[in-house]
Amino acid sequence: QGDYSMVGFEAAFVRPLPSLLPPSPDECYWLLPEIAHPVMWDYSMGQDDSKGEEMRDLMGKAFKAPLQLEQAGLVSHHLEEDPKMVYQCGLTPKKLPDLVENNPAIAIDALLRLMPSAHISEYL
Repeated sequence: QGDYSMVGFEAAFVRPLPSLLPPSPDECYWLLPEIAHPVMWDYSMGQDDSKGEEMRDLMGKAFKAPLQLEQAGLVSHHLEEDPKMVYQCGLTPKKLPDLVENNPAIAIDALLRLMPSAHISEYL
């Protein structure tokens, strides 16, 4: 009674294998790509991000109140050292009026760094 058999699970008749269609050239393109895409490296990955964090903190303070002379000099130094830092410091078109009111020299420096950008029209 505990003996099971495969009697009921066998195919009732043998079916022939389906024929293979010849592949078209468009179907096999992904198997052998002709275009070798270049690898895009992010050289800033893994580098020390303490400058960016410090810059964001200083800009956060600059939006709210005038910075001390040494802090403003540090912001200017960071912007001169890395002009792309202006994109990562938290400056937005909505925050620009606060920056102009509290720290006009930093605002001018930041706008000069944004001049080559396509987004400069949003800030003006």
